[in-house]
Amino acid sequence: MPEPSGHVETRREADRRAAVALVSRSTKVMKRVFESARLGRAVRLPEVSPIVDDITASVSSNAQALLSVIRKKDAGEYTYFHSVAVCTLMVNLARFLRMSEAEVADMGMAGLLHDIGKMGVPDEVLNKPGRLTDAEFEAMRAHPGYGHAMLVEVPGMAHTALDVCLHHHEK
Repeated sequence: MPEPSGHVETRREADRRAAVALVSRSTKVMKRVFESARLGRAVRLPEVSPIVDDITASVSSNAQALLSVIRKKDAGEYTYFHSVAVCTLMVNLARFLRMSEAEVADMGMAGLLHDIGKMGVPDEVLNKPGRLTDAEFEAMRAHPGYGHAMLVEVPGMAHTALDVCLHHHEK
């Protein structure tokens, strides 16, 4: 598509622009989902499934464009951005491993929701800029359990998402 300056947008530029828009849109949705979870509302699969679908389509179209965008971190929206980034990495890994479409979707959902339990951690601990006290660190360590408890109540939630949420910080 020609631009006023006579510049013709390359496929690579178009893919990158689309990836930036996808990450921005997805991060905004995840912010709403996480804030709703903080208020005790259940995650709604119809709200988050389209993100996984869009990320899967983007990875299929041009994984490099999306992967380059998720390398840039936004400190202000870190938790939500991180969820979109982990979803992207999980979908990319699942594709690399030649998993079925259903498994790719489950892996994407797992990445997208793995940190939902952080909404059970007090803001002052979650957003603390410095080192956490032992008690604060224990509160943070509890977030996988909080997340699992939230997600287990969601009808149709993939077992993979439940498992990843609960165990993503195990050593």
